Amino acid sequence: MKGEEFIKKVLAGERDFSRIKLEEDFDLSGHEGFAELLEYLHLKYSPTMIILCGLSPIILNDSELKGIKAERLYLPYVCGKRVNLQGADLEGAYLGEANLVGANLREAYLQGATLVEANLEGATLEGASLKEAHLDGASLKEADLNGANLEKADLEKADLKRASFKEASLEKADLKRANLQGANLKRAYLGEANLVGANLKKAYLKRANLMAANLKEAKNLEVTLHIEDAIFNKTRVTEREKAIIEEALKRKQLFIVE
Repeated sequence: MKGEEFIKKVLAGERDFSRIKLEEDFDLSGHEGFAELLEYLHLKYSPTMIILCGLSPIILNDSELKGIKAERLYLPYVCGKRVNLQGADLEGAYLGEANLVGANLREAYLQGATLVEANLEGATLEGASLKEAHLDGASLKEADLNGANLEKADLEKADLKRASFKEASLEKADLKRANLQGANLKRAYLGEANLVGANLKKAYLKRANLMAANLKEAKNLEVTLHIEDAIFNKTRVTEREKAIIEEALKRKQLFIVE
């Protein structure tokens, strides 16, 4: 489908775009009709209109939108299960409460994007840029975030159960009360990250860098995996977390001696 046709169909009130194949690398935000499209979406999908009219969201299930450029796009509640957005530029886009289960967002640019309470379970975000993105309350269970940039991202109360963050950057990320149960943080950089109250049950921390991170009141720290191989430098802890880390390091030293 040509981009021009896509815009016209949305403005005409069409909602279901399942399995469409949009022209690759279409510059939606650079199109002359983008301003009109944004105005239309802001009107139709404002919280008030959703409550009063109960509008169904735009559906993009199994669609191909590879490389689309849609900076500052306003598309809350969008249903895009398994949508292909590989390499998409969605800087500053608003996708609050979106359903993007199983979506392909590999190497997508989502800096400053809003995905509050979005469902990204099983999504692929390998190498994606999520710097300063708003993901508070979002579900990223079993998502692939290997090598992703999540610097200063807001992940407060996010469900990150069994998500993979291998070699990802979470510098200064807010992970307060996030669920990191079973998450793979191998070689992840968590410098100055806020992990206050985060659930780290069986999280994999081998070579994770927690320099100056805040681990106060972190839950289940005693059953994290390879905590003895993580890097702690000026990490902020209470006496409880300090004792757990020191005990793990002591066990490692005893093992090496043996």
